[in-house]
Amino acid sequence: MRRWEKARMPARIFRKGWAGFRPVIGGMLPGSGTVFGGGYIYGQESQYTQFQVNARYSTKGYTQYDGMIEFPSPQRNSWLRTQIRAAYLDYTQMNFFGVGNETSKDDKSFFRQLGYFVRAGVAADLSRFLEVNGRFERLQTQTKDGEREPTLGSMFPGVPGYGDGATDFNIFGAGMKLKLFDQWDFPPVGAVITIEGARYDDQTSDMYDSFKLVGEAGAIIPLGPRSRRVALRFRTAHMQPDSEREVPFYLMETIGGAKTLRGYSEFRFRDTRNMILNMEYRWEVMPYIDFAFFADTGKVFSDLEDFNLKNLHWGAGWGIRVHAPGDMFFSIDLAGSPEGFVIHLSSGMGF
Repeated sequence: MRRWEKARMPARIFRKGWAGFRPVIGGMLPGSGTVFGGGYIYGQESQYTQFQVNARYSTKGYTQYDGMIEFPSPQRNSWLRTQIRAAYLDYTQMNFFGVGNETSKDDKSFFRQLGYFVRAGVAADLSRFLEVNGRFERLQTQTKDGEREPTLGSMFPGVPGYGDGATDFNIFGAGMKLKLFDQWDFPPVGAVITIEGARYDDQTSDMYDSFKLVGEAGAIIPLGPRSRRVALRFRTAHMQPDSEREVPFYLMETIGGAKTLRGYSEFRFRDTRNMILNMEYRWEVMPYIDFAFFADTGKVFSDLEDFNLKNLHWGAGWGIRVHAPGDMFFSIDLAGSPEGFVIHLSSGMGF
């Protein structure tokens, strides 16, 4: 085991690969199935710019092609960073259960979502604790019936944004992050608070102009040794359409799945606003392997007056985290809720 740790094989294979060519795991939306593929990366040593391109495919038949340019490269630890990302995606069997907090799991339907985005962003560390950022994004999304039945169109006719053809958005966003983490040891402990806002301008039909506000607070608290710690998160997002406009269903907030409410299917509940509370006890049983016991709760809603702790959905469970030195890259969670038990396989931490 010591030799395996010193060799840092997972990091070598999945970060650097062979002359920049490497396998890729994950990188799609939660619920995409097992995702694998390949890519090329340049700029992991002392180069000023880092560049990568990837092709991904999932066991659900999803495809995604993405690329990124970042300068200065992360290895330079610069206070000012610029990033340009682009991706084409085709997700063939996305889940949809209706809009609202009281939908039924028996009304599950499917739709196909495809499109692309090009995003340019800049982030600056104004101090050790404060980061500010801004971005511009061009997004094109199209939704339609896929091959899997029942289709969204047959189960929920008239859902805003479905079957309208390709819709283009210009997105202007900005945010700030307050980082109160002790980053000198692994795993890091402390707290982080994030606030982000974004303006969505519909360039195709002028029907879906809206504004989005997201707030998130998280903390990792050691329980004596850092091998035992509690992780907490509270997140809420609010999508507000302009007067006489509406929010298309694919831009609405969701809960359910490996990154939010783990006792439910992916995208189980959907509406213009949501709130999520997560608690997780993490125990490092051996180097780079953690056990986790967790509890989640949350809801979706459309009216701001429903921003409270009533009518919450909940779930709890147990999971395993496997990571390369410094980076978590694989999780398996078994979670239960009033709707039954769900197993989630995902890349990265639950939250």
